[in-house]
Amino acid sequence: MLSLLGHSQGGALGTLTRAYLEHLPAGELSEKNTYKTYVYAQPMSGNKEFAADYNIQFSDEGTSYSIINPKDPVPYLPVNYEEETLVTKDKIKGWLFGEEKFSAKELGKNAFIRLFEGGLTSYVKNSNSLMNKILGLQLGKIEMPEFVRDINYYPTGHLKEIEAFEYPKIEVDVSDLNEDERKEFTQGDDGKWYKTETKFFQHSAYNYYVGLLKKWDTTSYDNLDMTYLESDL
Repeated sequence: MLSLLGHSQGGALGTLTRAYLEHLPAGELSEKNTYKTYVYAQPMSGNKEFAADYNIQFSDEGTSYSIINPKDPVPYLPVNYEEETLVTKDKIKGWLFGEEKFSAKELGKNAFIRLFEGGLTSYVKNSNSLMNKILGLQLGKIEMPEFVRDINYYPTGHLKEIEAFEYPKIEVDVSDLNEDERKEFTQGDDGKWYKTETKFFQHSAYNYYVGLLKKWDTTSYDNLDMTYLESDL
């Protein structure tokens, strides 16, 4: 039994690698090989047809799992993977004439994820470019396919949710800061000022590790020296 693991982009690659290995021509690999996939915080990596086929073959059979924190936006990206989530002219008309229920909360959430997606797309493209350069120096020139912006992505893997990660209360001395500088921090009900949760905190790989222990291995969780990394704050 071989396990395929990955976090975030690595999780999406784990899913695609599983599909690739399982569909190699007969004789390419030993038929004795069997696989399980455990991915964390993966963005969606295939269209509706790919996801349906993958889930029937592996997720429904209990050999592929997708572990997510529901406050992490990345597993819901790309955000426009289902037409009903898009803000279209027909949807706006439905809101105005009462034909469809309007939800400011859902609209705000989708708007936030779209902003988050833009930053993530830029980050992924830059990291991919750097990785390609490193591999190119070692292995020779690598020709990558053109980036395709699809709107038909769907989730893969048997979904397992863990608790949202609790951002630690870290007090900050703001006595020497002006009003604009204080906006970077959050004032608590006690009047004190604290660090504000960073955008990628809920997506951190170490936080997923801690979350997994908290849910399924409480003894190891209780023995942790640190439940968060300073670099994630």
